[in-house]
Amino acid sequence: MSTALVIGLGDMGERVAAGLAASGFVRRLVIASRSERNVHQAAAVIASAADCLVEAAPLDATRLDDVAALLDRVRPDVVVQCASLRSPWGLAERDDPAAHAVVSAGLALRLPYQVPVVLNVMRAAKEVGLAAPVANLSIPDVTGPVLERIGFAPALGLGNAGMMQRRASAALRAEAGGACRRWSASSATTRSSPVS
Repeated sequence: MSTALVIGLGDMGERVAAGLAASGFVRRLVIASRSERNVHQAAAVIASAADCLVEAAPLDATRLDDVAALLDRVRPDVVVQCASLRSPWGLAERDDPAAHAVVSAGLALRLPYQVPVVLNVMRAAKEVGLAAPVANLSIPDVTGPVLERIGFAPALGLGNAGMMQRRASAALRAEAGGACRRWSASSATTRSSPVS
């Protein structure tokens, strides 16, 4: 792969970008985020530890024309879409009544924060004739089917199941005092509990 574009530099976006840069498969990595200061800082940090060209691209991904212009200029071989209007993890650290209300409402309230950006990315890709695959990391288990229904499904979705597995395993290890073995889908069918 020659050129990768990562849109959205929250925790997951930065990790994906750093991983791509270190992979040896990417010659040019373009990272895009709405915060100009953050995107330039992230690009400098990633470039300092990578053997590829890392470019910062300030981008408001809610603006379809801006996303289309970036896709057309960069012409990436793959797009990794990590952006959303609000991180699904952003409320986890808060302890105020509004945060509790949103979290307890579940996906019904969170989905509108996830769909608009990935929909813009998919529309922009179609508009500029970009054939590169788009990987969506913005609650793909839910946003993917929604976008597929309206004809804008990304090539693949990544993230949720693996992240939840790691968090559940970590919580179980902590609860068991570190005596928890790694949980996997195959162990779930053969054991009633992932705790050894």
